[in-house]
Amino acid sequence: GRFAHVLAPDGVHPEEALPVVFALHGCWQFRTERDMACCAAMYREMANQAHAVVIVPWAKDHTWDFVMTQGHASGDTAFFTWCLEETRLLHRIDEGRVAI
Repeated sequence: GRFAHVLAPDGVHPEEALPVVFALHGCWQFRTERDMACCAAMYREMANQAHAVVIVPWAKDHTWDFVMTQGHASGDTAFFTWCLEETRLLHRIDEGRVAI
């Protein structure tokens, strides 16, 4: 399956629209669930400092399909879209401030 960590800053008012930053990992062939959790935890401070939601998605394989296929595959980009849609259910998003 696919999954992503969604990290919001502490103390956010429910009506506050937050910017979103996607943090993509590089090629990581032999990662474990523990590795991924530790990596995502490093972005918690970034979420607080930037006062932004940080989405840390994980590639299905060791790297992103659009990298492996030189831009021809779209499974990962569809997953990014899904991550953003799910995040909108949890947090109010500043739609003009979404970065990958």
